Amino acid sequence: MHRLWQLLAAGAWLAQAAANPGPVSLEEAQRELFAARYKQAAELYSKAIEANSKEAEAYYGLVRALVRDHRSREAYSVSEKALALSPQTAATQTAAGMAAYRKGDLAGAEQYFRSALRMDINYAGALSGLATIFGNVSQFKKAKEFDEAAYRSSPHDPETILARANHLRGKEHIAALEQALALLDPASERVRNLKAHIAK
Repeated sequence: MHRLWQLLAAGAWLAQAAANPGPVSLEEAQRELFAARYKQAAELYSKAIEANSKEAEAYYGLVRALVRDHRSREAYSVSEKALALSPQTAATQTAAGMAAYRKGDLAGAEQYFRSALRMDINYAGALSGLATIFGNVSQFKKAKEFDEAAYRSSPHDPETILARANHLRGKEHIAALEQALALLDPASERVRNLKAHIAK
């Protein structure tokens, strides 16, 4: 009878665990983001925010995933929520910068990215954001410096690898593209575009 009770208790615990999975890992969400599985990444980051409404890294990841998934309106709403709930972090300021950039507000985006770097001088998303701003205003030397800094800060992120690749030539350029390609989901739009670029 005691054994039967143990089995029933274990079954009830397993059923409860299945119904209430543990907290979403930000590492798991980041893996989906880096693989360019943006819908899955957005879902995981959203769950992380449900568990902790002040999780700044989740807001950054969610905004980035939504922008990449062509869901800009949702990204704007998420960045506003992040600013309201967790403003004093590099991740939140970077998320706001990405949203501002997507809206075409380069000056506002630059302010957010610079604010993020005052909080964390090595925050890869903010470094990449400023590189993009400088590239848009034809300050290519500064863009290269910031892209290289972003890559040093986050060398396993396909986005920092690809941004750095844009400053390379010949075999080095192709090698960097192939490095990013190896990290991405083979079925993703990013991979199709990269393969077309490499084949040229």
